[in-house]
Order: sequence, then C-alpha cells, then structure tokens
Amino acid sequence: MSLAKFQYYIEHPASLDSRSLTMIRSVIEEYPFCQTAHMLYACNLKNIQHISYNSQLSIVAAYAGDRSKLRSLLFLEYTRETSELYLPVSENVISNYDTEEKISEISVQADDTEIQDDILIAEPDKKRAEILSKEEIINRFIQQEPHITRPQKEFFNPVNYAKQSTIDDEAIVSETLARIFLQQGHKEKAIRVFKRLILIYPEKSSTFAAQIEKIEKDYK
Repeated sequence: MSLAKFQYYIEHPASLDSRSLTMIRSVIEEYPFCQTAHMLYACNLKNIQHISYNSQLSIVAAYAGDRSKLRSLLFLEYTRETSELYLPVSENVISNYDTEEKISEISVQADDTEIQDDILIAEPDKKRAEILSKEEIINRFIQQEPHITRPQKEFFNPVNYAKQSTIDDEAIVSETLARIFLQQGHKEKAIRVFKRLILIYPEKSSTFAAQIEKIEKDYK
C-alpha cells in the first residue's frame, strides 16, 4: 500500500471496505507494532461486519496507548476536513453501545494483564534474589570455615624436613639435608644420608665417602 493511500484511509475511515482489508492487513504484517494500522484494521472489520472484529478489538485495545482515541475512531464519523486520525470529529455519533462496552471490558482486562505481568516479572526477581542469598551464605561459610578446603601440598623444604626430629625416613636425601643434620648436631643422620647417596650416585661415592670420613673426624 502506498503512503498516500494509507493517509487517505486515515482521513476517511468510513471508506474502508472489503477491498482495503487485505491492504491494511499487509501493513500490519510489515509493521506489527503500528498502532494506527491496528486501529484502521479494526475499523475496517467493523465496517464490513467481519466475524473477526471482536478478536481484533481485543488486540487493538492492547496496542492502543489511549483507548479514548480507539472509541473515537469506531463510534464517531470524521468530517472531510480531518487531516489526522485523532483530530476533532462531527457531532454525528454512531450508536453502538455493545461494542463500546466491549472496549471497556477489554480495557479492564488489559489493565489486569499489566498487573499480572508486573507480578510475573517480580517473581523471577524474587527467585533470583533467593539464589543470590544462598550463594552469599555458601561463600560466607567457606570464608569462615577455611579448614574445609583441600590443603595444598607443600613443596619439599629440606630445612623444615630436618627440623622435624621425629622423622627418620631418609627416602628424600641430598647433600643439603646432610649438612643441615650436621648443623643441628645429628651426626648419625648425616652419615646415613651420605651412605644413601653413595648407593644412589655410585659415580660420586668417593666424594660422599670423604664427607663421611670428615664427619667422623670432626664430630667426635
């Protein structure tokens, strides 16, 4: 439909007939949120006494920002001087109380629907808040009870290892560990470490044997 034709129907809604119905419907399909197109379509259905008029009336009532303008279009005959859809109309009122009552009912239903929509929107927000509260509780519990977390494995530290006097296992041996034992006065432990090192590194056995000799000589 051309813009000029659409403007013509806005200025002369009484001219809407069975031929214009398809054209107005195509405008709605292309611009589904066009309030004026929905109102013209309802008026067109009313003019030709179409069976879908009541159902379209429910739809257009939801789209209409000001339902008084919808009433004006459906119940008042526009003068030829009208240049816009919502300008003043003549005093010739088309009496149709059943349809006007239908619009009033739809207006109330639409208002109730808006309230229900607000409730439906509020419900997810409430559930989201509950979920966030649970997450906050869990996070707070973890922060206050750090002992429930899995302890990280500590890297081998020969100094700490040597300080644990109850440890006699020398599965982890090194020259550094032997020297630390010597500094702490554990002569026998240091010698055992060097003997283990001789078995592990036979190519350095003479070096470790010399260390054992030195320990036995210096730490009598």
